[in-house]
Amino acid sequence: MVQTDRKRAPQARLARNHARVLEAAALSASQSGPIGLSFLRVANIAGLSRRPIQDRFNDVSELSCALWKDLVGPELITSFTHAIDAAGLLEKPQNVEEFVKACQRFQKADHLLLAAMELFLDSQFDKQLQKTISETLKPWYESLCTPSAANNPALAARRAWVILMGLGIMLYSHSPGSRDLDCDWIYREHARALEENYQPQELPEFEASHLDSITQVNTGDSLLDALVDAVLRHVAQEGYLHASVEKIVTTANCSQGALFSRFATKKDLFLEATRLQNETALVANEEYMQRIERDYGRDIAESVAIREFQKPGRELQRALLLEQMRLTWHDEDLLDKQAATVQAFYDSHETKTLVPDPDRYRALTHIGLALGLGATALPVIDSESWKLPFDVVAAHLDLL
Repeated sequence: MVQTDRKRAPQARLARNHARVLEAAALSASQSGPIGLSFLRVANIAGLSRRPIQDRFNDVSELSCALWKDLVGPELITSFTHAIDAAGLLEKPQNVEEFVKACQRFQKADHLLLAAMELFLDSQFDKQLQKTISETLKPWYESLCTPSAANNPALAARRAWVILMGLGIMLYSHSPGSRDLDCDWIYREHARALEENYQPQELPEFEASHLDSITQVNTGDSLLDALVDAVLRHVAQEGYLHASVEKIVTTANCSQGALFSRFATKKDLFLEATRLQNETALVANEEYMQRIERDYGRDIAESVAIREFQKPGRELQRALLLEQMRLTWHDEDLLDKQAATVQAFYDSHETKTLVPDPDRYRALTHIGLALGLGATALPVIDSESWKLPFDVVAAHLDLL
């Protein structure tokens, strides 16, 4: 009996240390992004030396995989499942107030959900982490959100819409004032639309050529345009941390001196590239939506836009948008520039005249952008998501 207890003591200590390390890693990742998962930083937060972490994990990728499998991945899946259930899309009748609370949790995401989103986004550039997340998240998603699993495409789309909502709300949760916005009235309207068993419509085909390239910036300055395209392309392919200056100038066919004669740092170049790209993309997307809206209405236009942006062949464009959003979580300069660009665009938009109440307008704008981000993120889970008839929800929301 004494020998058994002695054997259990080291095992219990290892289990406690493992839990401490993962909790510390979740907290650090939620605060600092990928750099927060350094062994030294995690060890300091956990109150341990680096040795227990180095003995257990070979590198940051292994730590990230363990963090997803043992802590934050199950938390994210549980949160999504609860929201889908509260929406009345599993076995229970809809509970509107529980659905609102589920959406509020996404809006005010804690460190576990934020860490899960960090890993989710980082998996686009880390093959080992991508495999780990896919092995857990994709089977769960497919068990609920494929037409065969749900027994009909409309129900599959409604369930996937809840996941899309949750992803987008969390992705946009760092925007200024996000946590204090009253979006409950919007969540209730979504609950109403989700409860109705609308049937899919045959959506029109509209070429979306503005989505076919990383950037369509044309400033008239050939060097600037080349640098903008190069930095955005490498960030989309490798993530910001791995998009080196050397790679950027090689792609732009210029010297590092030429780059640094214009920009003090890689960050400054990325800030300007993001500003230019956002301005161009917002205008191009709005013009595209207006073309569809003239013949079919705004709701159908939004449904078509969701389908087009999720289609295969636009993975780099989606990766860039998600990486830009993720970086705003940890960089005040990037967050301020993005917020200013978006605000200037939406201040001039006609929706402001239709929703004169400033608080409701901010909430509506916020959730509209969040849904766009959610539609961008969903193909990371399932590349076939574009085939779902999201118009069963998007075309039946009455928010104005």
